Amino acid sequence: MITPVDSPEMPPDSELISSLLNEAYALRIKNERLSQYAEGKIGELVVARREMEQMRSGLETTSKQRNELSARVENLEREVENLLTANAASIEQRDRLRNRIAEIEASPDYLRAQRIGRFFQFFKRSNPTK
Repeated sequence: MITPVDSPEMPPDSELISSLLNEAYALRIKNERLSQYAEGKIGELVVARREMEQMRSGLETTSKQRNELSARVENLEREVENLLTANAASIEQRDRLRNRIAEIEASPDYLRAQRIGRFFQFFKRSNPTK
C-alpha cells in the first residue's frame, strides 16, 4: 500500500514544507491587505457618519427655523388680514361721512345758515364794537 507521503506525485518533505510556508506567507499577506482594506472602509464609514450627523444637525436647525418662520408668516398674515379689514371699515366710514357732509351741504337749511352767517359777518365788519 502507498501512503500519501510515499506517493510519487507528492514532493519530498522539504519541498512540501517550503510550499506550505510560501502559501502561509501569501495568506498572511492577503490577510494583511484585507485588514488594511477593512480599516480603510471603516475609516470612510466613520467620516461618512460624522458628515451625516452634521447634515442631520443642520437639517434639524433648518427645520426648526422653517417652523418658526412659518408661524411668524401665519401671524403676519393674520395681522395683515386684520389691518385690511380695519382699512376697509375706515374707508367705508369715510365714504359714509363724505356722503353725509355732501347731503348736509346741499340741504336748504345749511345754505340758509351760510347766508345768515355771511350776513352777520357783514354787520360785524361794518359795526365794530368799541
